[in-house]
Amino acid sequence: MLVDKEVTWHRSCYSYATNQTELQRARDRFEHLVATGQYAMKRRGHKRSTSEMEADIPGTSKPFTRSATDRLSNVLCFFCQLDSR
Repeated sequence: MLVDKEVTWHRSCYSYATNQTELQRARDRFEHLVATGQYAMKRRGHKRSTSEMEADIPGTSKPFTRSATDRLSNVLCFFCQLDSR
């Protein structure tokens, strides 16, 4: 649990991250993008379009992995990763 690990956060960051109005607006934006075809979910095992394959240039992109990111600091705000004072 976060409290057990002595994680800290700003009250405003927590409020924003858990604000039901903001979460609903994000869901609405996502649904709008899906409905208008501006967001295409890539599913495992599905063929990619020709334009997607042409966009890939070997050697220029690496898969994004958790191990490639910086570790979260429990001294910084959990949500914004800025000084928690």
